[in-house]
Amino acid sequence: MPAIRFPPYFALIQLVTKIYQTFNNRYHLKKNMKKEMAMALQEKIKGDLKESMKAKTEAKTSALRVLIGEFQRQVKKELTDAEVIAVIRKLIKAETETLEKRGEGPSDYMQILESYLPKQASEEEIRAWIAANIDFSKFQNKNQAMKPIMAHFAGMVDGNMVKNILESL
Repeated sequence: MPAIRFPPYFALIQLVTKIYQTFNNRYHLKKNMKKEMAMALQEKIKGDLKESMKAKTEAKTSALRVLIGEFQRQVKKELTDAEVIAVIRKLIKAETETLEKRGEGPSDYMQILESYLPKQASEEEIRAWIAANIDFSKFQNKNQAMKPIMAHFAGMVDGNMVKNILESL
């Protein structure tokens, strides 16, 4: 019995199918990994709420409830860590403005929220990085160097602190 001969385009179809399956598997793998990574801080906050309810710490429980309520007001229900940090910063800014109007100092609520922010870079760290990496001759004025500095430190510095450092140089 003679061997069955397939048309030449059959090999091309097999190749395209294999490429599609490989891409599809990688896409779903990356998508699932991003989803797991995105939920890390949000899930930690939910877990901390459960622990604080069990420990009956009212200040922490109420602060975390406000924070989780703010998460639920967002369009996306599953937020990335960057989005969670942005929400926390927004709440801290609102609380700071309220306390300044009243003439009061930092509250427990603010301290609880700040505990979920990434560690802030010190002024010395910022100055050292600027000295090593920023060439001011490329900029018309020093404040134009804020963009690469803020991009490097990504949420670990306050813009006003960077501005003050640049003005002092």
